[in-house]
Amino acid sequence: MDNTTRDRIILLLVLLLITCVSFVDVFLLPGITLPGPPYFISLVIAAYFLSPRKTAWVTAFATAFKLAADLVQGTPIWLTASYFAALALVGLVSTALASRIRREAALAEERDRHRAEAERRAASLALEQERLQALIESMADEVWACDGDGNLTLVNEAAIRGVGFESAAEMPRRLNEVVGELEIYHPDGSPRPAEEAPLLRALRGETLRDEEEVVRHRKAGELRSRQFSATPLRDRAGQTIGAMAVVRDITRRKQTEEALRQSEERLRLAQQVASVGTFEWNIQTGVNRWTPELEALYGLPPGGFAGTQPAWEQLVHREDRSEAVRQVARALETGSSVEGEWRVVWPDGTVHWLAGRFQAFKDVTGNLLRLIGVHIDITERKRAEAEREKALAELRDVNQQLLIASARQQELAGEAQRRAAELDAIIESMVDAVFVCDIHANVVRVNKAALDLLGLKSKEEATGLLPEYQRVASFRYPDGGVIPAEDFPLYKALQGEAYTGYVYQVETPGGRVVWASASGAPVKDDRGKIIGAVNVSRDITAQVEAEAERERLLRAIDAQRRLFESVVQNAPAGIALLRPPEFVQEMVNPALQAMAPGKAIVGGTIAEVFPEFAPQVLPILERVFRTGESYNVIDALIPIRRAPEASTEEAYFAFSYVPLRGPQGQIEAVLLMATETTEQVQARKRIEELSEVAQRRAAELESVLDNMVDAVYVCDAEGRVILSNKAAVLLSGLTSPEEVKGELAELPERYQVRHLDGRPYTPEELPFARALGGETVALDDEVFFNRRTRRDLFVRVNAAPIRDEKGNAVGAVAVARDVSELMELDRLKDQFIEVAAHELKTPVTGIRGFAQYLLLREHEGLSPRGLRALQAINRQTERIGELLRSLFIIT
Repeated sequence: MDNTTRDRIILLLVLLLITCVSFVDVFLLPGITLPGPPYFISLVIAAYFLSPRKTAWVTAFATAFKLAADLVQGTPIWLTASYFAALALVGLVSTALASRIRREAALAEERDRHRAEAERRAASLALEQERLQALIESMADEVWACDGDGNLTLVNEAAIRGVGFESAAEMPRRLNEVVGELEIYHPDGSPRPAEEAPLLRALRGETLRDEEEVVRHRKAGELRSRQFSATPLRDRAGQTIGAMAVVRDITRRKQTEEALRQSEERLRLAQQVASVGTFEWNIQTGVNRWTPELEALYGLPPGGFAGTQPAWEQLVHREDRSEAVRQVARALETGSSVEGEWRVVWPDGTVHWLAGRFQAFKDVTGNLLRLIGVHIDITERKRAEAEREKALAELRDVNQQLLIASARQQELAGEAQRRAAELDAIIESMVDAVFVCDIHANVVRVNKAALDLLGLKSKEEATGLLPEYQRVASFRYPDGGVIPAEDFPLYKALQGEAYTGYVYQVETPGGRVVWASASGAPVKDDRGKIIGAVNVSRDITAQVEAEAERERLLRAIDAQRRLFESVVQNAPAGIALLRPPEFVQEMVNPALQAMAPGKAIVGGTIAEVFPEFAPQVLPILERVFRTGESYNVIDALIPIRRAPEASTEEAYFAFSYVPLRGPQGQIEAVLLMATETTEQVQARKRIEELSEVAQRRAAELESVLDNMVDAVYVCDAEGRVILSNKAAVLLSGLTSPEEVKGELAELPERYQVRHLDGRPYTPEELPFARALGGETVALDDEVFFNRRTRRDLFVRVNAAPIRDEKGNAVGAVAVARDVSELMELDRLKDQFIEVAAHELKTPVTGIRGFAQYLLLREHEGLSPRGLRALQAINRQTERIGELLRSLFIIT
């Protein structure tokens, strides 16, 4: 029963007491005093429906009227005093109960409001934590964090896989233990001591940026290059309370750099072996850079070339020089690739032939930038061409002898055709695909099974050179990589290798993927010389697909098992499997064990491990086991002893009891899920206290704004006016702050905002818009139309941006003051000065004229003293005239 219900029951009992007293007053003492029920009933009704203050007033009035009536009627003093005391007592009780009823109702309403606000903030905090966790888990880089004692507090999935652990449960929780299980080296290959781990160095106060290390993967055993950054985490006092590190795997980048270096070395070696040299002529600077290999082709030592184009021309044979220069000029003019041949004379006098290929490059405006080319020594080729001409003559003599032997070859060809027909019939009848190629790696024969394997319709499509065979169909390794032409099985056979069980994939032009197993061998003539190769492939697609489906099912089952174990072991809620009837705890996850770290939970019953709250929990477990219905409770206050020697403390928990059924539907166990909510409950209480402080401060700020003389406007980052005070409403000529709200783009037209010279303001010129752009506006004067008074006001505005913790403008605030009266005073002052100057000009001009007249008559007997006075008057009138002219200019 709550306090409000109890108070109303008390009021009903008081009403019954009043009824009894009224019965005595009406029926037993009818002639002594006036009936009392109207007075008492009025007090009870006031307590039900009125405020405590009004109930007190009703009590006072009822007592006064009753006392006056009794005195007029002559009621005995003792009875009057009794009624007076009864009315006072009932009035006090009614007033107290009315006050309590109102207070309880207000408190209940306030509690409901605070509870809703706390739940909303808690949900928002939980959502932000989930988002942060999801972001960290989705990062490809490794994220490590530890507390001040070296315990790991945060490790994402990339970090677990990066060092070779299967899951977070397998990884030790101490940073020293994790480092001890890894082989870590410096980039130069020297072992790195454990105390130089990034997180340990960060705990000592170091901040690390983009340093490198080499770690041997625990599972794969390979060395991986890693780049890490680490920083200490400090509290408000500057003390180190933990550390965080971000690690990126740069193994592939290192391998790429090494491959590039080796590629450059191979290119340099290839140029040396092939007698190839390259050059680059910078047209802008005139510098022509040669490689050492090119200098050797011209018979020069390394560094012996002068580095200019004329120096090259002098090295060319004089008979070939003009043609070589024309070829260079043609390349510079056309920008296309140009080829040529010429002779060069070495310093020792020997003549060598060179072949060159070069091309000019231009910028976007057509200006020549550089000429790049390559030179090859073709001296041996030129000698070979001369020898070939000689050999051709000898060949013509031999050709006559070959004609004689051709007749015999025709006879042998007929026999070969008959045997080939028999072989074709055998090959066409085979179920397996057959490919035959000649010694030149040209596929010359395929059967129908081969066409079906490749998804082709005619044999012409399936014949051709092996290097071009990837265009017929896509041949791939079992792992999906493209098989290069030099690694085709038929090439192995052409090199004399017999093979079986060579598995590969074929993607037909229609998109169908076929798995095949190939066997092959070289074809030799009577002397054992290889003259071709044969490949026999069998379609094993159905077998491979069946094996893949089996592997997929096994992986799915294993993944589900690991997922379940990972969820249970890493769940933030405590989970336990309880086996009835004594509810033995067969399985307990780390979260539940962490709630009572000093107790051995696994294998014990609830009554043995937790005797302090077993009387509360066992009836619930028995009911769940008996009825098969789940049971949930939130924020239950229970006593708990976390260790055998520890004292009992009270904590809040959320429990869920779920029955687990066997194959026949019988309940075999109860799954317990528990989460300690003590911190959340305490946080809600703290949030309620902070909410009260925030509301009080908001009320104080609102009071200050409403009592300011200047108008205050606040807008958000999108340019919408969201807040204004009473002075802003009056300045705008409106009746409520809601009418002031609106878009900044509407303000110039809505209030006819203009410059002092009458030009209208654009939305971008408004102080608000300038403040949103990051500018602080001071003393911006503008004309503002008041919609209530229907007249223009002169307004002086100051505006500044509102920035967040990162310095970004998230809004703006403007303070405006009506300076219309000041502007009017300035206008009246200018008008007064203009009139005064005009009025003073006339008498001053007259005085000056008379003074000048008298000065012209200085020969008519003026005394020296009078002459000096007239000159002084003339000078002063000139000075006054200058002052009046200045006043005219100012006004």
